[in-house]
Amino acid sequence: MAIGAGTPIGIDGEDRSADVHIKKGLNSSSVQEDFMFGSEDLKCTATTREDYRIIIIENGEIII
Repeated sequence: MAIGAGTPIGIDGEDRSADVHIKKGLNSSSVQEDFMFGSEDLKCTATTREDYRIIIIENGEIII
């Protein structure tokens, strides 16, 4: 997990300018902190806009 600037990987469109990223909701920060967390029984599930569930971490292991 990281706290700080967002990554534009999920932002659609050809324009990669900072202004466009901010308008589309990507956060900006001069500080970035990455850290690891977890345990053998950790499970993390994401929910898409279409209400589809995707397991990201299961039994402490990253699935995707």
